[in-house]
Amino acid sequence: IPPKQLAEKIVKEEEWRQVLSSLVLCFFARSLYTPEIISKSLKTVGYDFSERDLFDLGKEIYKKKYEFKFREGFSLTDYYLPERIYETPVPSNPIQKEYVEATIREVNKLIRE
Repeated sequence: IPPKQLAEKIVKEEEWRQVLSSLVLCFFARSLYTPEIISKSLKTVGYDFSERDLFDLGKEIYKKKYEFKFREGFSLTDYYLPERIYETPVPSNPIQKEYVEATIREVNKLIRE
C-alpha cells in the first residue's frame, strides 16, 4: 500500500476514534460501535446525529486537536520512531524506515489541509 493511501486510512481511523473517545467507548471493541449503531443509540437519549454528522464531528475534533498541538510546538516533521523498530526481527517483511517517514509526511500533509 503506498504511503499516501496508508496515511489516508490512518487519518480516517483517527477521526473516527475521536468520536469513540468523546463517547468514552472502548477502542478494543471499536468494530462493534458502527456509525449506524452509535447514531441509533444517541437518538434513544434525544441526540439526533446522522452517520454523516458523526464523521464530520470526528473530523472537526481531530482538526482542533492538531491545531492545539501545532500551536503548542508539536511537529510531525520532527517525529521519528526509535531505530530499534527497524532492527527488530519480524515474521514478514521488515519495517522500512523510508516507508514510515514517507507515510508520516503524508499524514502531516493531510492534517494540515
